Amino acid sequence: MKKNKKEYTLKNIWAYIQGNFRYYCYYNGLKFLIPKYIKQQIDWRIKIMNGNCFSNGSCELCGCSTTALQMANKSCDRPCYPPMLNRKQWDVFHKGMTISRKKVLWGYERRYLPGKQVEHIIYKDCRKVHSKILNYEN
Repeated sequence: MKKNKKEYTLKNIWAYIQGNFRYYCYYNGLKFLIPKYIKQQIDWRIKIMNGNCFSNGSCELCGCSTTALQMANKSCDRPCYPPMLNRKQWDVFHKGMTISRKKVLWGYERRYLPGKQVEHIIYKDCRKVHSKILNYEN
C-alpha cells in the first residue's frame, strides 16, 4: 500500500487508535464497552461494506485497512458510509431519512427486490455513492 503524509494526521492517528480499541472490544467479548448505537453502526457498516474489502483486509478503492476502519468515527476517504453518527442522527438515518453532517447531506435507502433481497443504498449530497444487495432479513 502506498503511504503518504496525509495518512499521518492527528485525526487519522486518533481514528486508528479508536478503531483498533473498538475492534478489540468487539471481537474479544467486550462489546458491552461500546455504546449500543455505535455497535449498531459498526454492525451496519460491516454488513454493507464491499465483501472483497472485508476479505482482503483493505479497501479496494483507497487502500484503508478494514475492518478496524469501520469501527472508527471517521468514514473511509471514499464515501461508502457516513462518519459515525450521534444517537439522534443514527435513529433518523437508519430509518431512511436524510441527515446533515459537517455540511454534507447523507441519505440511506432500502429497496426491496424480488427474491427476498434488499438493496442498501448510500447517498452523499443526493448522489448515490454506494450500494449492496443482500438477502432480506426479518
